[in-house]
Amino acid sequence: MYNHNIGLDISNTGIRVGIYKDGNAKMVTYISSVVYFDDSEIVVGEGALIRACRHPENGIYDLIKLIKSNKNTLKDSKENWPFKIDFDKDGKCLIKVKREKECCVYYVQEILAYVIKEVIEKTKKCSHILIGEVIATVPDHLNKQQRKCIKQACDIAGISSVRVISKSTAAIIANNLKTSHLIDGSILIINMGKAMLEISVLNVASGNYTFVASKFNYSVSGDLIDDLLIKHVDETFKGKHTASKTVGYMEELRFECRRVKKLLDTSEHSNVLIDKNRVKVTRTALNTLCKDLYASITTMINEVLSQADLNKSQLSKVLLIGGSTNASEIKKIIKEYFNSIEVIQDFNSNEWSVKGATICAIESLSVNETLIEKEETNTLILSDEKMDHAKHSFDINIFKSNDFKKAINLKMDIYYCLRNVVDAIVNKSSRLNFEHPSYLNTNLQINKTMCWTKEIHTVLTYREVLAKREHIKKLVLDILNKPDIFGTSYFPDVDEESLLF
Repeated sequence: MYNHNIGLDISNTGIRVGIYKDGNAKMVTYISSVVYFDDSEIVVGEGALIRACRHPENGIYDLIKLIKSNKNTLKDSKENWPFKIDFDKDGKCLIKVKREKECCVYYVQEILAYVIKEVIEKTKKCSHILIGEVIATVPDHLNKQQRKCIKQACDIAGISSVRVISKSTAAIIANNLKTSHLIDGSILIINMGKAMLEISVLNVASGNYTFVASKFNYSVSGDLIDDLLIKHVDETFKGKHTASKTVGYMEELRFECRRVKKLLDTSEHSNVLIDKNRVKVTRTALNTLCKDLYASITTMINEVLSQADLNKSQLSKVLLIGGSTNASEIKKIIKEYFNSIEVIQDFNSNEWSVKGATICAIESLSVNETLIEKEETNTLILSDEKMDHAKHSFDINIFKSNDFKKAINLKMDIYYCLRNVVDAIVNKSSRLNFEHPSYLNTNLQINKTMCWTKEIHTVLTYREVLAKREHIKKLVLDILNKPDIFGTSYFPDVDEESLLF
């Protein structure tokens, strides 16, 4: 195997990975940017989302928001998160979680590193590749210091060779390759995903990408559309039905509303079904619910054009990226707003940034970006000393987490192995001396060990489980090989190789 250069698309909600395969840049892996800290295990992605429902204080998310925030804004915002936020003596943001009854603190870069590490390992395993150079895309509005924080997170995760470019730049590069009609001039990019709306104007000329204006809004997003629909359906249930408010009710309602939202792109109406209850939702009703949100999109376009000192007739093209721009009503509003200007949109527009990053990585393109000059007030960049400490702690935590997973798997292997032993002994019970001391002792140990394997362990090491396996293995083999217990030393269907791995 040789090293593959890859693209990473890092957003507030998740990370995508792209590789070059069969002559094309392809997205191969996606993982949600959520990290859950258990006593012995660090869980990333969908598993972290599930666990965070029960213990939200240990589920960390909104990592890009945290990276772009400073001490003053975090003080105002920290009540919005269930996890605890603090600051070190230099004013850097710290996330506090409780592990093994102790308070552990992490910098945002460390937590993001766990997501990056997980998605990279998943890509290596699924695609059977080694990782070479990485091009990472980030939201356009991140300044130079905030982008350095992203690079530090990659460094902690073990990726030393990484370049960072903007999502809009990567999307333009991907589109240029796809259409073979180069995008030049003043380009407006509308990026609306699950977490936010970001609109930028770039001046593109001869491979140079100059940002003229950029704005973002976390209050306009695909998730907010979901929330508006969920609230509407939930209130309808309360008025017409007796919806069972079980533990999973809101999760089921969210899933159903997302399904219906997608169906309403092509259908005039659909039904939300929960526990045999039904609520009809029409496309008109959804558009009415989202009227103010849709108006915010055009308002923000006007603000960005004003900031760029342009009117819409001066734009060469409009490029839509992000999954929420696939919504039919949003596309309609944008196309009506720009009228005769070409609006470029693709069904897989949420993959354009990662594909553009992958193209840059494979072809080793030198991307000349000029960002909007901003006051560099971010204080999250870690010193060399803190980076060394973060890397050391990260490696230890990854080892402990992987060791815990190995221990749990081995524990389950022991359980199924002992079930086979018990079944085999029962089958030979006619020859078994139940009064033999060795049998009595081993039978007691087998029962104790099987009970132990069923216990929920939050702190467990592979060495500990291995020692227990060797102990019970010795006892089992001892009784199997004693003629005075079974009446014969020949016991063909129970042996070390078949039962005790």
